[in-house]
Amino acid sequence: MKKLILTFAVIFTALQVNAGNKDQYLGINGGFLYKNSVTFSLNYEIETNYRNAFEINVMGGNNFAKDPDCGKICREFFFKDYWIEGGLAWKPVIKHYKNSNLRLKAGASAGSYIKEFNAAAVLGLEYNIYTRAGVVFTITQENHYNFLRKKSDMFKAGLLLGIKIPL
Repeated sequence: MKKLILTFAVIFTALQVNAGNKDQYLGINGGFLYKNSVTFSLNYEIETNYRNAFEINVMGGNNFAKDPDCGKICREFFFKDYWIEGGLAWKPVIKHYKNSNLRLKAGASAGSYIKEFNAAAVLGLEYNIYTRAGVVFTITQENHYNFLRKKSDMFKAGLLLGIKIPL
């Protein structure tokens, strides 16, 4: 019996234990970007060593403005300036706290903007708060530099709130 306990003790101490490595999350974010844009994203995230992560996302949004005829934001005028994009992002950890971390988010995306091709570079910060159940709450500050849009819509910056559910 002592040999069996000793054997299991040696096996369990020899196994490598990695807390948080290779965790996978499905997330949804939503928020506002300056100037007059509402956006949402659905993402799949894979964490690597030390809580760094890769992200694959699908992002959509809409620019809104006041309708010159009615003088306010009307439903017919709201959905005329939309986009949808897919992208990749690398998110290294800048600062790690006890139950949260701060990451730099750098990536690229491509898609359509009112039936035209669009490409964008994305740079921002993401603050993650981990719960005991494994659910992660996020606050993301994003900056988008769009290459193929009109001059007034080339740069967007804003704040997104979201949640990530472990898979």
